[in-house]
Amino acid sequence: MRILLLACLSLPAHAQEQATPTLPATSEISDPALQTLVRRAREDGEAWAKLDELCTDIGHRLSGSQGLRSAVKWSGAKLKAEGLSKVWNEDVQVPHWVRGEESLTLLSPYPRSLALLGLGGTVGTEGLEAEVVVVDSWEALGPHVEGKIVLFNVAMPPGLPAARNYGATVGYRLKGAD
Repeated sequence: MRILLLACLSLPAHAQEQATPTLPATSEISDPALQTLVRRAREDGEAWAKLDELCTDIGHRLSGSQGLRSAVKWSGAKLKAEGLSKVWNEDVQVPHWVRGEESLTLLSPYPRSLALLGLGGTVGTEGLEAEVVVVDSWEALGPHVEGKIVLFNVAMPPGLPAARNYGATVGYRLKGAD
């Protein structure tokens, strides 16, 4: 069985009316299973409507959040409404991350506040002050980064589907602090 997990962007209310789903051309997708999903999505808008409802009405579903609890309840109700007779939820323990207060200040060549957004699971660095070293790969790490803030400047590979390309760079987000 394959499970497809989808992430959604929240659009402002005025933009939601103008947002039209655009799917990649089937010829741009090498995976036959993904080609089938895209073809079926073009033929039947029901899946897109459900995804829209999940993203618009439920919103974010970060691990351990109320949004996730709402999405699980919503999903169970949808599956039952589709006629599935064996639908249940199991209690599981999941990590729960809460966004704290965030700030970032460039100290040199002159003090300047910078925009910052900690992504889910980001580790705390309260009061951390150090020189920044920019690297473009794991291989660029070494003794020269000891005691410094490492900025991984790694581009996501181009092409579709984006979810597959995300896998090439997500490691820097997940393991970079380690």
